[in-house]
Amino acid sequence: MRRVFTACLLTALLADVASAQGAAALDPFEAEQRLLELLGRRPAAPVGGWTQARVGLLTAGAENDPWAGRKDRERRLFGSDSGATLRWIPIELRSSSNSQRPWGINDGPVWQGKGNTSALSAGFVAEWRGFTATLNPVLWSASNEDFTLSRFATSPGQSPFSYPTRGNQRIDAPQRFGDKPVRRLDPGQSSLTFTARKLVVGASTATQRWGPARRNPLLLSQHAGGFGHAFLGTAEPVDVPAGKVHMQWLWGRLSESSFFDTLANNGSRYVTGVTLSFFPKFAPGLELGANRVFVARWRDGGPTLREATLIFIPLPKKAFEDSITNPNGDDERDQMASVFARWVAPAAGFEVYGEWARGDHGRDLRDFIVQPEHASAFAVGFQKTFRAEQSAFWHLGGEATVLGATRTSQLRPPPTAFYQHHLIRQGYTQRGQVLGAGIGPGSTQISLEVGRVASWGRAAVTVQRTSYDNDRYYAYAADTAALRTNEAEPAIIAEALVFRGDWELGGSLALAKLYNKDYLLRNDQRNVQVGLLARYRWR
Repeated sequence: MRRVFTACLLTALLADVASAQGAAALDPFEAEQRLLELLGRRPAAPVGGWTQARVGLLTAGAENDPWAGRKDRERRLFGSDSGATLRWIPIELRSSSNSQRPWGINDGPVWQGKGNTSALSAGFVAEWRGFTATLNPVLWSASNEDFTLSRFATSPGQSPFSYPTRGNQRIDAPQRFGDKPVRRLDPGQSSLTFTARKLVVGASTATQRWGPARRNPLLLSQHAGGFGHAFLGTAEPVDVPAGKVHMQWLWGRLSESSFFDTLANNGSRYVTGVTLSFFPKFAPGLELGANRVFVARWRDGGPTLREATLIFIPLPKKAFEDSITNPNGDDERDQMASVFARWVAPAAGFEVYGEWARGDHGRDLRDFIVQPEHASAFAVGFQKTFRAEQSAFWHLGGEATVLGATRTSQLRPPPTAFYQHHLIRQGYTQRGQVLGAGIGPGSTQISLEVGRVASWGRAAVTVQRTSYDNDRYYAYAADTAALRTNEAEPAIIAEALVFRGDWELGGSLALAKLYNKDYLLRNDQRNVQVGLLARYRWR
């Protein structure tokens, strides 16, 4: 009881402290696991999808794992000879404070507006004979303080807080979540699964991460909150003659935010997607994969059998062509597809990865060969470990992401912007946040990170440069704007995580300067984000 009281008391005190979570790429424990793969201390796990909810706890330490002692600190409430177990998920508080404007990515359902934002999560995992039930909700609140919205007017019928885009290319990514403080309870990383041999089936609200990018996965990331979905897949890679295969196939429902439009009957969309990974025998450490996602309007009565199997629709538009009703082969659904690769070389403590995606069907093979860059995006990156010891090591990593429209958009009809669609008006979003790369449509980012992992915790510094929505700039701002008035933001982020007994205490400080806000020359704005993380592991 004393430990419980201490945890509750410190959590309450922390909630009143201004503080934060930086623009993190991965949860510290996920990031540490991936670095251990580079050192050969843990087998490389698939980056092409997760088959169960992440609960911020890896329960098994690897060989020479600096954090092995912490991963063994889970509290098992009971375990019986029948195999039934129940254990706590660590209680966690994340809090942030932005000085001038909303800022933050990869924070799940949380939206970090101007001012203070806090998120509290906890829960448990119950297991019995192949069944696993995870309850890990998150309660978050944001003071959502006022700031100057974009000078570009929103379209008729849209909320005044919505993202101002041109014509039919809209997206449900509000500039501000209304004019009042926001408080929400989200189911978070909760799920119910059943595993039989190497297959798993279940239902979940957990966030998904598809692809190798650490900061900006192109199709599914942890930037937005998870959406309710059912899934079928492999619990772990399955042996095939040429290597190993991993797969996940999901069906879900996306929701609109309250700050997109004034219509009451268009708030839901249907989403289905598949991710495949292949680990060839001939190239140890190599993972090759592909993702495909469809988003459609939610129909009365729910998805049909055809919509449940959309992933099998042919890739070329030519398959949809009808000389009378559909001469261009257009599809009323939004489709995105990507291919990716990751190569891990433990002997060198090094990994390199990349993902390339398209947001539109090609008409046929000829079209793809002539203009493969149409409606495309990519992310590339690397990580390197060095000066490795048994209980500590350094790491260096970099990543570049490009989401902007290509020159083909000058001649070809929409979709021309990644994550936006002329028929699926909310775009590729869940409750007002992009499901893919957190930097948003039309944006680019390059980052470089250096850090150290040791038995006491982790410290890292990241330098990054982001250019926001160049598509919008070139579409309807550049003709009235001065030369070199793109929105560009350099930032430096320092963060640390320290272990103290049953506690894990972290902090971050981010300094960012946005040049030419709203595409106005020298309309610069500085933002300071301070962050705090407190996590208590029950024993």
